[in-house]
Amino acid sequence: MKKFRPMMEEALESTDSEISAKLYEIKKMASNLVDNYTQPFHGLVKFAEQEPDTVRQMFLELFAASAEGMEQKQAAVSEFLEKGHELLDRYFPGSYLYKNDVHSVTTYLFLYDPDHNYIFKSSHALIFADCIEFYDDWGSGDNVKLDVYYHMCDRIADAIKSSPAMLKTDAGRFENGWGVDPQTFTSWAAVWNGAVSVLSNPVQLCTMCLAVLSVFIDPTTAGLSDSERALEYTKPNKEEK
Repeated sequence: MKKFRPMMEEALESTDSEISAKLYEIKKMASNLVDNYTQPFHGLVKFAEQEPDTVRQMFLELFAASAEGMEQKQAAVSEFLEKGHELLDRYFPGSYLYKNDVHSVTTYLFLYDPDHNYIFKSSHALIFADCIEFYDDWGSGDNVKLDVYYHMCDRIADAIKSSPAMLKTDAGRFENGWGVDPQTFTSWAAVWNGAVSVLSNPVQLCTMCLAVLSVFIDPTTAGLSDSERALEYTKPNKEEK
């Protein structure tokens, strides 16, 4: 994801006729983090086709606040969401697709400036909060209080930094940028040993399960099942470019 910031800066410096295509390339590169069933980033690609300068200014103002204080950051996120909702109502009224939320906008901030930002995802945040008994109210929906949420994340980060064992584990996850060294799995025996290692480690097993759930659960539907509309599909509902 180190490519996100330079690719984004190039896109924002491009002409009105180029920005949508450049954002689409970023969307493809980072889709596992920035897009889900509702495709918020793909919506920005489509909005940029209609109002390139509006989308450019949205990102420029958001990123300008990435390393600022919490008050400025909160205002920038709220402004981004408000403008995004306006574009959605203007070009895709009534659609459940392309809606940005605090999760997507904080993801843009994190990918652009990971040293000063955290990704907010409600389900994961609540699990962490329960684990460390953090019960301050950070709000919900578009009204998440970033200062409260960042305070919790800072506490977790400080605990990790104070633990040599956890730092070693964390460093070992990113040897090739993805957390897995492909040279490790050169035989089926090595694959089996790796699987046994994960299954015998409660933390890794829990993390893996949460990752799988976050990929396959439809975030637009309550519970674990797909929506009634999705269950009626007889073929993939492909996005259009």
